[in-house]
Amino acid sequence: MQKRILLPVLMVMTIFIVISCQQPTKTEFQMENAYPGTTAGQQALTPTDAAHVAGRLATFAPFTLTSDISHLSAREKEMLTILFDVADIMDELFWLQAMGRRIRSWPGSRMKPPGSLP
Repeated sequence: MQKRILLPVLMVMTIFIVISCQQPTKTEFQMENAYPGTTAGQQALTPTDAAHVAGRLATFAPFTLTSDISHLSAREKEMLTILFDVADIMDELFWLQAMGRRIRSWPGSRMKPPGSLP
C-alpha cells in the first residue's frame, strides 16, 4: 500500500521541483516596466531641479538618537556594534534588491563589486 502511494508522490515532487527551478522569462527592463502608471527606477531617482530636492529634504528633521546603555554588559555592548554593522549590510542589500546594480555607481555607496564580500 505504501509503495503505491510513494511513487506518485515522488513523481509529483520531482515535477514540481523541475518546474520551480526554471529561469524567469522576463528581462529586467520588462519587470521594471510591468505596471503602467509607475515610474521606472532610474527616472524616479533623477531629480528635476535643485529646488525640488531641497523641498523634499526640508521635510526631514535631523536628530540624534541616544540611549542609556550603561546597564549592558561588555559582551552586550560588543554585540551592539556587530548589530549596527549587520544593519548597514542589510540596508545596502535592500537598496541593491530595490534598485539593482545601478546603486554601485552612486556617490557614497558602500557596495563592493561582486565577489569581494568576505
